[in-house]
Amino acid sequence: MACTPHNLADIHWRTYTQHGGDPMTQASTQTRTVTESPVDNPTYNLMQALTSKLEAIEAYETYREDGDAEAQQLFDDLLRDERQHAERLLAALRNRMR
Repeated sequence: MACTPHNLADIHWRTYTQHGGDPMTQASTQTRTVTESPVDNPTYNLMQALTSKLEAIEAYETYREDGDAEAQQLFDDLLRDERQHAERLLAALRNRMR
């Protein structure tokens, strides 16, 4: 089921009451939100980590262009490391999708 604002509240209510929650007590203590996702948490974490690495690569390429020789060498090293990490994350994601 896709989560829309309307059915998300219904999912929250059903999940809360299925676990013995009391609406009056719940309102005064904390709110738990439960959403259904087509992606499990470990896969999501890999996707987010890969996204972060790709964003870092893009930024380092820009910083490298703007830098002097010393900065360019530093960003070359960082780019190499980030690309290796991105490749490892991509391989892990591909393995999870098989």
